[in-house]
Amino acid sequence: MSINRIMDTYKLPYMRKARKNCVLITQAARKLGFPTRTYCTAQMVNYKVYTNHQEAMTHNSLYLATCSLFVASKMEETIKRIRDIVGMMYAIEMSVPDAEDIDGGVLDRIRGSVLSCEEFVLEAIGFDFRTSQAHRTYIKVAKMLKVKKELAEIGWHAFTDCYQTLLPLQYPPIVLISASICLAWNLERLEEGAETQDVFEEVIGEHWDRGRKEKMVEPETEKDEEECEEGGGGEQDMDVDEESGAEKGGEDQATTKQGK
Repeated sequence: MSINRIMDTYKLPYMRKARKNCVLITQAARKLGFPTRTYCTAQMVNYKVYTNHQEAMTHNSLYLATCSLFVASKMEETIKRIRDIVGMMYAIEMSVPDAEDIDGGVLDRIRGSVLSCEEFVLEAIGFDFRTSQAHRTYIKVAKMLKVKKELAEIGWHAFTDCYQTLLPLQYPPIVLISASICLAWNLERLEEGAETQDVFEEVIGEHWDRGRKEKMVEPETEKDEEECEEGGGGEQDMDVDEESGAEKGGEDQATTKQGK
């Protein structure tokens, strides 16, 4: 899909509403003290609602955004009272300085409307409460690759910003994680004085050559896959085996010579 078609997609009425909801969810979740993974999941739920249900345009966007955050808090096991979520979302939407100043009757009315939207939201995600634990995976990958702290933080923000788009619905988490870390590395090179065109050609050329000459190697056993997930211990073990094999071979040769 070309960049023009992608930009046209985000200009559609339902996508503009979904994008607005993502901003509202982020602001409310941060003030409520939700972790990053919770409001990112809420943003993904929000996009699923608008892309899977045309009827979403007939619902109040504030109620859908509030319900998306409430459902995401259950999925990520970071549950808070729905009254607190409703109050914060309403306060931000209506520019109320303090959520405590909102009339209790208004909150009760909105709370009932949000709960009535819950089944609609659950249908959009297929009643699937499983999560990919993508942010925890990011940390593991960054540690496995020994990424510098400054680069890891830049990549973390890039990865988190992906959830304000449709990318998490189009690509698996590991692709977004890898792209975010690569982006952070390229940005660092630009800050060091490298030319934009040089960085672009180097990165694109390198991946193009690899794509033509190399094949992706899948883990042959479940043990290999577990070792990769645990932080690349398999490669270290392989190096140790090779060194020990070389030492053993040297000892055998020395023994043979002595026997002669």
